[in-house]
Amino acid sequence: MNAIERTGAQVPRAVSKPTGGFRPISVLQICMAWWAYKSGILSRYLDFRVYLALHEIDERRLAATRSRAKAGKATLIAVFPFPKLVSEICTLTGGTNDRLVREAMRRLDSVGLVTVTPTALSFATRVDVLRVDEHREFADTIRELSGRAGIRERRLPVPRRMLVYLARGAPASVAATVFGYLIRCVWWRGRECHVAGSCIARFISDLFGVDTRSAKRARSHLRTIGWLAPMSTDDDTGSREASVPNLHWGGSTRDNDGHASVCSRTVLSPPSSDRGTKLSPPTSYVQLRSGSKYQQPEPRRLAGIPGGRAGESGPRLSNVVLADLNCVERLDVLFDEAVSRGLVKRTEADRLAFFAGAERAKRIATRNACGFFAAVVRRGLWHVVGQEDEDRAVKRLREAGTSVSNFGAIDTLIRRVSLTWSDRCNGRATALHLPAGGIAPNPGTAILESYGPKPA
Repeated sequence: MNAIERTGAQVPRAVSKPTGGFRPISVLQICMAWWAYKSGILSRYLDFRVYLALHEIDERRLAATRSRAKAGKATLIAVFPFPKLVSEICTLTGGTNDRLVREAMRRLDSVGLVTVTPTALSFATRVDVLRVDEHREFADTIRELSGRAGIRERRLPVPRRMLVYLARGAPASVAATVFGYLIRCVWWRGRECHVAGSCIARFISDLFGVDTRSAKRARSHLRTIGWLAPMSTDDDTGSREASVPNLHWGGSTRDNDGHASVCSRTVLSPPSSDRGTKLSPPTSYVQLRSGSKYQQPEPRRLAGIPGGRAGESGPRLSNVVLADLNCVERLDVLFDEAVSRGLVKRTEADRLAFFAGAERAKRIATRNACGFFAAVVRRGLWHVVGQEDEDRAVKRLREAGTSVSNFGAIDTLIRRVSLTWSDRCNGRATALHLPAGGIAPNPGTAILESYGPKPA
């Protein structure tokens, strides 16, 4: 912790450069990356942190090149081998899994914010190079921001220590507050960083789309760790104190007492102290009666039938019972519900298939016939229904006095053979009884012959 952080002295108005160096990033670049995250193009906040980490890595390579040139040594070409680059990003982002880092880099490259080559890192500086034509809202927001001269032409001297701090995992509200203060209070003029002005939470909320209370909470956190320091400014009404970025910040995340300061993303502002905890007094002190006299409790509901009473439950697909599968009238009610939900059509073929599914469930299900039938209807698994099941369904409908036309049965079989014909050709079992000598040359002919003579 440096002297300014220990004593609370006011920061100087101009310095040659921030302690630890800085990375020049344009305001438009920050807005493009931030709003790509806010609009959902970058699906994770980790993508924005990786974007900041890539700026820090590129600045490290450039600083090494400048140091060699200043010492009179030969300039080396910066090399960015992908596995080493991913490992360096994982370290900067606080030990993030390398798989998540690779996914974040792919998303940044697909948008066009960052282009990684073996010898260079290229960052988008204009809106027209981004591949976001299908994201109209994001494109309109960035074009509106790029139309402002202060955003399009302004370059920020972002302190590298704060860049590393944000990439390591600071909350999004802290990142928005940091960049809001840099935009409003830090200027690079005449090879010096000048600190002046002030920033309010409303400006951060409007530019970066964060909640005003979150911006105030992040500002309090930045004051605690010493990145925001007081500066006296004079106005017409007298003297007031404002907070401005401390360019001599040493990178410490501890408060003045030496305790670690953490800015939580979920902690809300405390409630006001004037909120009472007592309940309103009763309007009268008449003693209420106790006991069960003159009370009529509601009849006990039957277990397994939600919302229904014993013996009063109607058939419905959400709760199929065994009595539904054994009764033609109840199956007709379930068929009407399936038609209204779009699971089947109101045709004789679908009605026959519906009853055949019930017969299939009763015939082969060993533990839960009702659940088997419901799964067939909801998922449309009509290909599991066999010829024997349809024969049982036809016999049952005729016994109940319901007529079943030959055309409906034939239409059902043709519809089912279209689903199982490819399975037969691939060597899998089929539900039809085809000739023993091999595959019938015409499935329609096999169906008509197995069903019977054509009606007159």
